[in-house]
Amino acid sequence: MDTQHDFRPEYLRLEPTKTRLTSMAGLQTLIEAFDRSALKEPFIKCLPERSSNRSQGAYRLGLIQLSSFMYGHDCLADLERFRSDPALTRIMCGETVAPRTMGDFLRDFQDPNINEFNSFLALQSQVYRKQLERMLKKQFKPSLAPHLSIDSTSHVQHGKKMEGLSYNYKNEWCLDSQVIFDELGFCWDLELRPGNTKSGVGASDQIVRAFKNYSFKDEKYLSGDSAYCNQDVIKTCMGLGASFTLTANQATTGWEDHIGEITEWVSWKYTDQEKRNAEYFGYELDDVWLGRFYWQPSWNEVLRIPIVVKRTRLKKDEQTSLLTGGGEWKYCTSSHQPVRVGVMMYRVRTYATKKPN
Repeated sequence: MDTQHDFRPEYLRLEPTKTRLTSMAGLQTLIEAFDRSALKEPFIKCLPERSSNRSQGAYRLGLIQLSSFMYGHDCLADLERFRSDPALTRIMCGETVAPRTMGDFLRDFQDPNINEFNSFLALQSQVYRKQLERMLKKQFKPSLAPHLSIDSTSHVQHGKKMEGLSYNYKNEWCLDSQVIFDELGFCWDLELRPGNTKSGVGASDQIVRAFKNYSFKDEKYLSGDSAYCNQDVIKTCMGLGASFTLTANQATTGWEDHIGEITEWVSWKYTDQEKRNAEYFGYELDDVWLGRFYWQPSWNEVLRIPIVVKRTRLKKDEQTSLLTGGGEWKYCTSSHQPVRVGVMMYRVRTYATKKPN
């Protein structure tokens, strides 16, 4: 008897049932975890009051909206899917709300509620980081010191009557958002703005909110592109005790005019893995050097801020290009990590010029 061919796997049994099944069972675990967490009370304080006799309670409405976000709804109309689900009816101790009711609830939010929720984002992210640090294995534990990054994004729209729509510098008909995220993907602050709002506007207020729960001595970091290389952001970071890395721009620092002041360049050392990759894939590693000079802001006679410049030797064919000005070097962004205040570090944008004397 050939036993090698006698094996038969157990087949999945398909049986008819009158029991209503749901794809939303996981929401119960998430809602329960949130309800038992330290975030419950701060969350409730952010919600507008519901005083109508027919009101179902602000916290209950808030949980339903949270469930909608977690489930991936695109609009209020999707809430109709919740109203017929037996699991959510049980979780919420009654039928969930109609889209119109939720719309009325969201229109109750005023500026104080929105500001409170922006502060709540930072608290929520901080709580999540601490929870991950406690629960994960050592090799996966995140640092308790947040590494935040601020940036703006355009959100192109095709409607005509949405509030705040405008053309930005790219001629996009859009809204604009300025958001602070950490290296784990948690959101610490968010501002939705008219589409023609420039990057960097209001950044200082957002940075203050993001670091609200940290003292001056607590370790914390911020990075941003050249839109945030300005006096307000720099003073805010220094006042909060935050280490920061910003892409230097010519308008603020005039860094392009100071390259000749760099007297010492240090060769970039590639790792063994980078060398092996270059050999395996057949490409040549760039000849990279790092230099530094100190920038004195016009608004402070004492302060000196180091600007790190990275230069790459151009290939022979690149040195004759009009785009590089016929120079030998291309000066571009340094990839250094931020360091503590007093040894602050900037990154600089790509720039090609002739070899300095």
